[in-house]
Amino acid sequence: VQKRRRETRPTRASKERRLASKAQKSSVKALRGKVRH
Repeated sequence: VQKRRRETRPTRASKERRLASKAQKSSVKALRGKVRH
């Protein structure tokens, strides 16, 4: 029988890394499409 994996909280650094990549992805996605003539 395997031991049950205990959930741990994400570290502050990992949260900040995630938010930074989220901001970068959203800025890239905002540039997509939207070609106005």
